[in-house]
Amino acid sequence: MGKDGKYFVWGESDLSIGIMVQDVISGDVGIFVSRYNVMEVWRDEELPIWAWNMMWTGPSTNIQNRNTPFTEFGILGLLNSGRWVVVDKDPEDVDI
Repeated sequence: MGKDGKYFVWGESDLSIGIMVQDVISGDVGIFVSRYNVMEVWRDEELPIWAWNMMWTGPSTNIQNRNTPFTEFGILGLLNSGRWVVVDKDPEDVDI
């Protein structure tokens, strides 16, 4: 739910570099670093599959999972299910 109490459905156009999210289970915080087409090196007729490189920090993050790619479809599922929440610009919104 948004801050105004209304439900918000995330879509592709809502994602951008620099958005910070928090995993509500682990407490880890991630930032969207860059977006890329996974299918770019395949044949021209392939439809794009978009993914995001993300950088993470938090209690469940270590050297092996600090930089992790996620498909855009997966990110939208995590946001719309409530597993990830977007952190506002105020650091006090991070619940660690």
